[in-house]
Amino acid sequence: MLKLQIVFSSSLAESQLRILKPITSGSKSISFILGVRDDVDVNATGLFYVIAVGQGTIIAASGKARFGNSATTSNGGWVGWTNLSDGRFKKNVKDNAPGLDFIIKLRPVTYNMDAPGLNAFLHKNDSRETKALAAENSLHINALREKEQITYAGFIAHDVKIAAKELGYNFSSVDVDAAKKENDTYGLRYTEMLVPLANKSAFILLIQYDSLFQAFGA
Repeated sequence: MLKLQIVFSSSLAESQLRILKPITSGSKSISFILGVRDDVDVNATGLFYVIAVGQGTIIAASGKARFGNSATTSNGGWVGWTNLSDGRFKKNVKDNAPGLDFIIKLRPVTYNMDAPGLNAFLHKNDSRETKALAAENSLHINALREKEQITYAGFIAHDVKIAAKELGYNFSSVDVDAAKKENDTYGLRYTEMLVPLANKSAFILLIQYDSLFQAFGA
């Protein structure tokens, strides 16, 4: 695995891009790890096809890309993220995505992220020296505390996984690598959560509700 580090300085001549020690992955593929300090890394051995960008960014499983660390509060640009969706390369297409049966099982919640706890979990395999440096990084510590104050709205991946399993639905929105790797976390791909909402049964219910409202409403 090829690991890169960008070193910034007030002098452009002193700024540099340097290669750090190679990480043995047991694969001939080259993965890309890029950060402004040497605490951007993987927290397990034998990983491949990974991309980690940003200070303190950690990769815990193969085939993943991560941008930013536990204190990051926004990733974005001027347009939305594009998921490739070409029908020529989709097989076994079926009109069987669950709708209302799945939706009513979901539990929307508000929450605060335990940013320090998440940061400690992701960096638990860091060297003693790296952990010591992180403990002295007051900017990062303050950023983690500030992130804890943000109230988010969403779902809990474990709940979504259980709801899908009860319906026999292998829902791709739930990233369940954590169930296989103790160093990784659960995740949700929220754009795919829209699929059950677009199910025809949901639209039929809305049409029926509108009809009833028109008949017995104002």
